[in-house]
Amino acid sequence: AFDQDLGLYTATIDWSPGSVTVTSASGYTDQTTDTTVDNTTAVAGVSFLPLPPGTLVDGATSVKIKKFTQEFRVTSPQSQRLDWLVGAFYTDEKVDLKGAPINAYLPDYTLLGAIVPGRTQESTYEEYAFFGDATWHFTDRFDVGAGLRFAENTQKVTGTGGSSPSESENDTTWSLSSRYHFTPDVMMYGRIATGYRPG
Repeated sequence: AFDQDLGLYTATIDWSPGSVTVTSASGYTDQTTDTTVDNTTAVAGVSFLPLPPGTLVDGATSVKIKKFTQEFRVTSPQSQRLDWLVGAFYTDEKVDLKGAPINAYLPDYTLLGAIVPGRTQESTYEEYAFFGDATWHFTDRFDVGAGLRFAENTQKVTGTGGSSPSESENDTTWSLSSRYHFTPDVMMYGRIATGYRPG
C-alpha cells in the first residue's frame, strides 16, 4: 500500500521601485507519505533470525515533511550593457519518520511477533544563501556572464537510538559563461561552473 498527501503553497510578489525589480518568492510544502512493504525477501536467510520456513515479514513507515523557502531578488533593468541580479535565499525543513514494528507471520498469517521494534527519527535542515550574477553585453550578439553563491546550512538528526550533534557546513560556488548569437535563432555558448550538494 502507498498513500501520499501533498500540500504545496507558493506566492510571488514583484515590485518595481524605480529602475530595478524586487521579487519575493515564498513556498511551503506539507507532505505525508505512508507505505507498507513486504520485507519477506529482505530477511530471508538471515542467520540470526531463526524463522520458520515460509515466514512472512511486513513493514510500515510514515514520513512527514514540512518545508518553507523564501527568496528575495533584486534585478537590474534588462537590455542594457550590464545586466545584474543579487539575492538571498532561506529554507527550513523538518522530517518526521515513524516506523512501525516489523512483524513476522506464519504462512496462514498467524502473528509470530515483532522481529524489529518500532523506530522514530526526526531531522532538521536549515540553509542561508546569498548570490549574485552579472552579464556584460559587448555587442548585441556577444556577452559574457559570471555568478557567485555562498551558502551555509545546519543539519541535525534525532532518532530512537539517540541524537547526533548538529553539523554545519558552508560552500561557495561560481560560474562563468559566454554566448554568441549567429542569428536570432542560432547561438553558440560555453559554461563552466562549480556545484554543491549538502551532505
